[in-house]
Amino acid sequence: MPDGGQRPGRRRGTGDTVAAWASDNEGMRPRSPLFPLIASLFAVIVCFCITANPAAAAGGNYVIAGGTASEQAQVRDALNASSFDWNIVPTQVTIHIARGLPLSYSTPGQTWLDAALLDSGQFSWGVVQMEYGQQVQYSIEDTQIRAQLTSDLGAQQWCYDNPSLPRGVNACERFAATLAWAYWPSDANSMKPAGSTDWSASMNPKAFRTLLSQLIDAPDTIDAAAVRTLSDQQDAAGQAHLARTTTTKHHRPAAGPQTPRG
Repeated sequence: MPDGGQRPGRRRGTGDTVAAWASDNEGMRPRSPLFPLIASLFAVIVCFCITANPAAAAGGNYVIAGGTASEQAQVRDALNASSFDWNIVPTQVTIHIARGLPLSYSTPGQTWLDAALLDSGQFSWGVVQMEYGQQVQYSIEDTQIRAQLTSDLGAQQWCYDNPSLPRGVNACERFAATLAWAYWPSDANSMKPAGSTDWSASMNPKAFRTLLSQLIDAPDTIDAAAVRTLSDQQDAAGQAHLARTTTTKHHRPAAGPQTPRG
């Protein structure tokens, strides 16, 4: 059966408070003399869980179909490693895990991941994040936002408007790759650009996060605890607006397959 991803709201509600829980259970007797202490401790734990790691990723609304428990865990760990708010995608995404796929790919609301790639562990996380990044770009319907992103990412068209053009000129590919790198700028990320012509180097990570915070209300901060080398986000990704590549080593068409950088 599919394994459900979490869907915490973009703004957390109060939920069941300790006071409400106590009120609901007022008629339960006898009450332990330790109840006030236990309730206070529980309140502290709840408060800590809500406030800790405010820049950490929101889990997103997804279900996982197929794969082993370990492979499904890699998907969840990959999305949780990113500081991006996956709940920006307004619809539920089905993430399929299948063995024997030549490459991983996405269509609106559907993502297919190769089981062998997930078996590689943390190396697969960048690909998982990029594929969910494709779901983000699918949800951007405003033509003005698409036009601005196309320009800022140094692309020639939004997403295969003219399928005869090289893949690298499509903003949707650059967008998803840059998102994967910008919100998890770690040495462990397979989307870390090797040079300024890589798709994930289409914009400086910090500039990209700032832009998305303005355009789609995405977070503009990252979870420092998840990043091995914070200096990675400075100049290693290349200068914004300068990448004009028409080829890449580690991606695929938005509705077709992809592989991570080798």
